[in-house]
Amino acid sequence: MEGKSLLFKLLGDVEVVPICIHPRPTTEAAIDTIIKLLGNFDAINLEDIKAPECFDIEEGLNALKKLPIFHDDQHGTAIVTLAGLINAAKVV
Repeated sequence: MEGKSLLFKLLGDVEVVPICIHPRPTTEAAIDTIIKLLGNFDAINLEDIKAPECFDIEEGLNALKKLPIFHDDQHGTAIVTLAGLINAAKVV
């Protein structure tokens, strides 16, 4: 997380504070922990949460409609895949 925090700062001038929680929290515990921290941040980047828990946590946080939620493994993979397809289409 510290490395990604540095990339956010250097490439996007975004201030980032990495916060690690218990490695295997229940979905409810993860959502509760993140909700308690909401007032301090402008967005949330979820990292290294496996499926299907990642979908449940994201859905629970999105239901609050308070902050943008980005799940690195899910959305990051989709972005890179789409970028690859767009660039392949340009080449062809």
